[in-house]
Formats: sequence, C-alpha cells, structure tokens
Amino acid sequence: ESARDDVSVVARVASSTEAETLKPPPCGLNTVDLLKSCSAGMGMGAHRVMQIAERLYIDGRISYPRTESSAFPKGFDFRETLRACVCHPDLGDGMVGEMLDSSSADSSSAEANALTKDTKDSVARRETRNTEQPAFRAPRGGVDAGDHPPITPAGISASSPADVGGVDAWRVYDFIVRRFVAACARDCVCVTRAIALEVGGELFDARASETKQPGWTLALPWRAPRETRFARAFVVGDATPVANVELAADVTSPPNAMTESELISLMEQHGIGTDASIPTHINNVEKRKYVSIDQKTRRVDVTDLGFVLVAGYDAVDPELASPFTRKAVENQLDLIATGKADHAAVVAHALEQFSAKYAHFVKNVDTVDSLFELKFDPSARASLAEAPPFSKCGRCLRFLRLSQTRARKVLHCVTENETYALPHGAEVAPWDGRSCPLCDFELLLCSFGSNDKARFPLCVRCFKTKPVPVCGGVDKKTSRGPFACPHPSAHPIIEERLVCPCPTCDDALIVEPRRNVSRKKTSRLCCASCETTLRLPPSIASASPTRHLCGGCGARCVEVRFDEEKTPLAGGKTTLVACVACEDVLRRDAVLLQKLSGSGADDGTRGGRGGGRGGGGRRL
Repeated sequence: ESARDDVSVVARVASSTEAETLKPPPCGLNTVDLLKSCSAGMGMGAHRVMQIAERLYIDGRISYPRTESSAFPKGFDFRETLRACVCHPDLGDGMVGEMLDSSSADSSSAEANALTKDTKDSVARRETRNTEQPAFRAPRGGVDAGDHPPITPAGISASSPADVGGVDAWRVYDFIVRRFVAACARDCVCVTRAIALEVGGELFDARASETKQPGWTLALPWRAPRETRFARAFVVGDATPVANVELAADVTSPPNAMTESELISLMEQHGIGTDASIPTHINNVEKRKYVSIDQKTRRVDVTDLGFVLVAGYDAVDPELASPFTRKAVENQLDLIATGKADHAAVVAHALEQFSAKYAHFVKNVDTVDSLFELKFDPSARASLAEAPPFSKCGRCLRFLRLSQTRARKVLHCVTENETYALPHGAEVAPWDGRSCPLCDFELLLCSFGSNDKARFPLCVRCFKTKPVPVCGGVDKKTSRGPFACPHPSAHPIIEERLVCPCPTCDDALIVEPRRNVSRKKTSRLCCASCETTLRLPPSIASASPTRHLCGGCGARCVEVRFDEEKTPLAGGKTTLVACVACEDVLRRDAVLLQKLSGSGADDGTRGGRGGGRGGGGRRL
C-alpha cells in the first residue's frame, strides 16, 4: 500500500548473479515421439503421420519408422546418415557441412593430416565466418529397446516437397532430418542473470536469459529458449525508481480437452497399444464416433456415444474401461518374452479371465441398454425430464430421478450423467432421509412383489459398485433368492439391523425397516437371503435393534415398544429391551414363517421346519 501511494519509492539491487546453463540436444527419434511431435506441432493426425512415414520408408527416404528405441546402437554410422541430409535446403550447406567436417576431423588423426591445404583453408574460413555453427557430437541418452535404431534420414535424400510426394510428406521428412541433425549437434548454452530487488523491505526476484551458443536449436528453432534481457546492467547497490505497483487478480479456469499428443503419451504410459497400434486405436475410436478430434488444434472431445459406452462398461465391470487390465496382460507377455512365464499358462489364464468377464457382461447387458435408452431414446429422455426428484445423490448432493426403461427401473443423476439400476422387480420408496455411511447416498426401502414381502434398506450406489471388501467381508451365501436383500449382511446398513442367524439358511435375520411406524403393521424380522420371517406379537408397535447382546444365546437384543392399550408389561410399561429367542414375552405370540423345501424355493435356500406360509407357520 505504501509503495502504491508513494511514487518516489526506489528499488535497490540486493544481489546479482550470472551463470551458464546447458540445454542438451534431444535423443534419437522413436515412433511415439514422431507421432506426438507431428500432432502437436503440425496438426497432423497420428494415423496420417504413420501412413506418410511408411511411404517414406518404402521410397528409401527414411529408416524403419516403427521403433521404440531412442538411443543409437554402438557402431552406428552417423557420417553416412549426415550425408543424406546435405540436400536439405536450410541445413545442408551450413550446419550439416560443418558437422561432416567436424566428424571427419575427429574420426582419425590420419584423415585430419591428409587434408589438403585448400580444404583446411575452407574449414578455417567457415569457422571464422560463422562461429555459432555447432560441430558434430555423437548423440547421447535415450533408451535402446533392442528392436530397431531410431528414425533417421536414409540414403535417398530429398530437397523439396516434389521429391517426397507432397507438402505433408515433406513436413514429416523435414522434421525427421532436423531431429537427427539436432541429436548430433552440441549443447545449447544459455546465460542466466538473476537479481534481487529490495523495495520497502521486501525482496523481489527478476531473471533474464540470453543464448550464448544456439547449438542444436539451430536445427529446431521452435525449441530454442526464449530470450529476455534487462534494459541495462545491474550491480549490487544500484537504485532504480519504481514506476508503478499493481496487484493483479485472476480466476482459475477448467482444463481444456486433452490433445492427441497428450493422449498418445498417456497410452504409452499405461501400456495401451504399441508404437505400431497406437495410431490405429486412435483412428478407430474416431471413426466409430466415440470421440471427435479438432483438425486444427487436435483436441480430443468425447462424444455422447463415447460417454455412454464408458459409463456402461463402468456400470457392469469397471475393469473393462480401465487401462490397468490391458497393462496387466502386457506385463504377462513381457514375462513370456524374458522367459519368466510359460506361454501356454499365460494364454490360458488370459482366456479364462476374459471369458468370465464376457459372461458377466452378457448377464448384465441390460444395464448398458438402459443407459443407451436414457441417452438416445427420445421417449425415455422425455420421461426422464418429467420425472420428479426422488432421492439424494451422494456425489453432487442433487436429486436422482426415477425412470422406467425397457429393461428395469433406474435412478438417474442428471448432473453426474450416471444411472443406477434398481434390483429386478423391486419397488422402491424413500425411507426417512438417512444416508449410506459408505457413499452418502440417500437410503431407500426396497420390496418385491406383494405388500407381504419383506422390505430391505437399499443404497443404489452400493448396489451398483458392490463395495463388499470395504464392508469387511463377503456374502456367506453365493446364491440368493429372488426376494433377497440387495446387499450382503456385512454392509453397514444391514449389519446395524442384524439380530441373529436365520434358522433356515446360513444368513441372518434383520429387523425389517419401516417407513411409517404409525401404520398398523406387524413388526417382524426377515432373513437377508431366504424368505424366512419372524412375526413379532401384534401388540408390538415398533421394534429396533440395539447393541446389547443376549447373555444366553449371543443374539442381539431388540428394543420393542408396545401399544399402550395392549402392553403385557407390568405397571403399564411400553418399552422392553430383550432377546426375541429367549424372552418369554416376545416368544409367546411370535410366529416363525419358513418356506418349505420343494415348494419352489431357490437353490440358495434350505427346506423349512415349520408349517409354511399357507399353514400359518409355527410358534416359537
């Protein structure tokens, strides 16, 4: 504030440093680097670049264009390759000639002594005329993948677009030549100056950079360091007036869509495709309308079709849309190549894995159909637009909308553009506003068939993602009945209502949740897997689980509230915390209903021991 008000304030130089920095030349050019550079710098698609490179290779203009190596092998003939660059209109006469003379002079002392006087004078005149032209230096760095050397110019040189078949082909060839020449050039030397200015007791840094020797950047001028210079030289103690003081305010903006070059980098990083197949993959997803690529900026925008396809894969099996699945297979193939794994065993494992994924996808393909229907079917979109808010989304905290598709009922989040399929044949209703402790989605009540069927808590997010490992266990039963609880017993919203083991199957009896306890409906316990139910005495108005355990059988005690007019408790009390299996007040009028074996029960149920639903069951 004081500096802004006082225009006479000065800045004093507290320190001043100067240092040389070296910017090394690039390594050899491999296929992925060629695709990324041409896409980012020329706006050419990866598939088109690969077609041009293959044509240049067939014509003898460049070396084999499909390689993962960026390091040159020992014994590589750089002089012979440099000779293929002498016809380049910008580099041939100056930079390449200088490098050939330098490499020739350094190759052997015998050749250097054999130079004629005229040749020596010619070299001396060239060095005197342009001291900034770099001498030859063997390329350094890179990775030798053991397949083919980096991409370089070949024996048949070219000097114009007419020699290679067009402007696009010339741009690719020109880049390959420039990249190789740059790899063989000297370092770029820069001088960096830094000063620290003291203004009103505060220190401010300022930097400037100049290029001392351009080196390899003469071949790749667009990669040359940006030069910034001070208006004058500064020494410690100098004072300069401050012209003005400004405080700039700005806001962040969302990132742009990724470019094709960035996509290629990520594909290489995650092992999606090889140097030969990456362009084909990108071309395929573009032809199939999953993405659209801007022809000028080469930015990749995902279409609605692409979004829905990935959402469908993610809804059925997230690994199908994850790069790690393919990368895992690629890693196994690498083990075969290094002799650490058996070929037949790896193939059998991969076939078994993807066969299981295919069967699971076919079984749940109706989920994908629902997503496509909601997005592309006009009637479904109209129905969704008219659907009222139903329950809260735990991700955006907005409302999900209930819609009916051809396959099943679904809840759709317009904000997140995500659909949550409901269990087949289920009827859902809001509960009491409570949320799932795992994902914060609003819990619903789920029931099947008639009103006599049991109701269970339902979290649509957990029903979709099935976070069983998060819940601390897995289902005890691998096969459940058609009216079973949609969540495993280990899920927190089920575990908190668990009372005791089911007498019919290996799962558990839970206290049935009720939406409106004021309604005259018998409280009961229901099995999470089979159709076994325990009807509590009709005098009980409501029942809820507690954390107390029964000292006799180990079951969880239940807190029950009796009707004031029907309470069997002494003194007119209406509340009791007791075990349903051990407390006589609860056992006396409770009825256990079990489904008999052979009466249409699913494979996941056992035969009951009571009279069945038609027989009225049996009393405990």
